[in-house]
Amino acid sequence: MAPAPWQGLQLAVLALLSLPRLGVLTAAELLAAAACAIAAAGAGPETLSPWRRRLVAGVVPVCTRVALACAGFWRIRVRGAALDPRCRVFVCNHRHLLDGFVLNWLLRAPAFVARASMQRLPMFGSILKAQQCIFVDKEDAPSRQRAGKAIRSRCQQQEAP
Repeated sequence: MAPAPWQGLQLAVLALLSLPRLGVLTAAELLAAAACAIAAAGAGPETLSPWRRRLVAGVVPVCTRVALACAGFWRIRVRGAALDPRCRVFVCNHRHLLDGFVLNWLLRAPAFVARASMQRLPMFGSILKAQQCIFVDKEDAPSRQRAGKAIRSRCQQQEAP
């Protein structure tokens, strides 16, 4: 059965309306990647200096919120108690790709524990590296042990993300 003529028109209108959102989304992600590239340039792999960390924590959450809005998430409700600012470790299991974006926005660019393969993703890999994420290969026992040591070490450092 052939599609109705109005379906083609509907698709064309949808495409035209989606282009501005896609442009804003791309600009936000490029801005976040550029800020992270500046922050990580010449920095060591362990910890970023305070100004570099402030740059990442100031730009990335804003860009993340813009990306969420472009994806149609205008309002995000938070239920439950507020997060204690003294909290050094926040454990959660995300069930959707957008969960990481929401947590990134809410927690102001935290350091995540992420799959090792994530650091090879264009743009997102550089953002995660600048956030000083701990990368782990779940299949590799030494990688898991290094991740555990890194988490314990960061919990003892006041300035570490």
